[in-house]
Amino acid sequence: MKKNITKADFNRLLKSCLALLLIGNTALITSCDDKASEIGGNILPEKEIVGVYNYNEMALSTNNIFMGKIQSDDVDYALLGQLKDTEFGNTKADFFGQLTIGSKVPNGSFKPYEGYRVDSAKIFLTFQKAWVVGDTVAKHKVSIYRLDQMPDKKQNYYSDTDLTGWYDPSSPIAERVMTAKDILKGAKEKRDSVWNISKHDQQWAFKLNDETANYLFNLDKESLASRESFMEAFKGIYITSQQEDASSIGSLMKFDILNKKSYMTLYYSYIRKDKYNEIIDTLKYNFSFYFNHEAARVNRFTNQNTGGIETGTVNPQYLYVQSLAGSATQFRFPKDIYNWADSVKYDWDQHSNSNDNKIGISTVDLIFHIDTAQSKPKRYTLPSELQIKQKNTKTGKLETPTFLTTSGSYEQAFIGGVVNYNTLTYHFRFARGFLESVLLNDDKIFEREFYLVPSSSKSEYTRVVLNSNATINSEDKRLKLDIKYVKFH
Repeated sequence: MKKNITKADFNRLLKSCLALLLIGNTALITSCDDKASEIGGNILPEKEIVGVYNYNEMALSTNNIFMGKIQSDDVDYALLGQLKDTEFGNTKADFFGQLTIGSKVPNGSFKPYEGYRVDSAKIFLTFQKAWVVGDTVAKHKVSIYRLDQMPDKKQNYYSDTDLTGWYDPSSPIAERVMTAKDILKGAKEKRDSVWNISKHDQQWAFKLNDETANYLFNLDKESLASRESFMEAFKGIYITSQQEDASSIGSLMKFDILNKKSYMTLYYSYIRKDKYNEIIDTLKYNFSFYFNHEAARVNRFTNQNTGGIETGTVNPQYLYVQSLAGSATQFRFPKDIYNWADSVKYDWDQHSNSNDNKIGISTVDLIFHIDTAQSKPKRYTLPSELQIKQKNTKTGKLETPTFLTTSGSYEQAFIGGVVNYNTLTYHFRFARGFLESVLLNDDKIFEREFYLVPSSSKSEYTRVVLNSNATINSEDKRLKLDIKYVKFH
């Protein structure tokens, strides 16, 4: 155990951080660095403080695992493409979902009387330059299929949803080879300087086959009467792709499907004739169908560990955390944490301890350090936030850990987890009262499996490589459970 600051240091820090203490533990993680962060959420008995210390000799048990699947419905963004990641392996993503009527159909149908005819139908998908991961000129053969089975909006869908029997793989309604830079500008598609505007909405456009255009045009009034009736008639689409150039690392695209610029449009016209049956003019019309919150929207993805991630080994040197049901970190707390059970029995109101050991725990922190060489943050986006989850032993689902407070309410066990780009860390802190709940109630925390995963896992490709407690390249950047405590008279 190493002494960090003296009583005089502590008294000065207590005064400087008093305002922050009123805000709570969360603010302390990002607003009080180094010494100030050692104060914690408790107002300590200033006159009795001997010093503040820290102990970080307890090691967590860690593993790299693959998630296999996650719930991936109700997404705001559709993913598409294939990516060969040197460290994490191969990832493939595609999407299925529904479109709905954007507004009331004029006259109830697209051919209310003689003279109307269908022209074409198209699907548009919107994205931005910054949302492309990988090779921006990688060629993808994109195929769009019409669903024969209607997704159930009330049902949970997962990233490994099997679409066998949902569509006819021999009959795409649209198909073409595309790169990220094949964008739509006005009426033409080309590679353009607008690509360099990172926040500019850009579009892919797909012309649907004549059969689909005719089907939409000939829908009756009943099918076009409401969003529900249209989704019964046109059950949805499935968008997938195959990489054309095997030498490329490929790319993953993220499409803003809830953007008003992502839609399906039917183009049709009305030919006006005079009494002599001569054509006077042709009136052009279009009607759009949109993805929205009322419709099912599901991303699917698969991952192959071709990057050499070390799995099946306890305490590997590095920990790999990836979105899209890829790799995750599994960890357990050590049983030695129960050696601190007497320390949490200190009564801060009465300034007394039932076991008279004159030690009180201030904070418990868990800090993950990023290995920048393998994470390659200039090429791949780091998760903006990581979360600690635990597995429900009955359902197998990952849930946010909570604990029962002395007031009888349940609160989140860990706070923090946002990436700190200055220190290149993800910092978690035990919520106030959590350690006490564990130690005093014999909660057997060491028997629980915890998981470190990105906060956004189903609609964005992010990844990070972290140091474990076995990392040997830097003692200061190893994964540690850091317990800060005080001694007093």
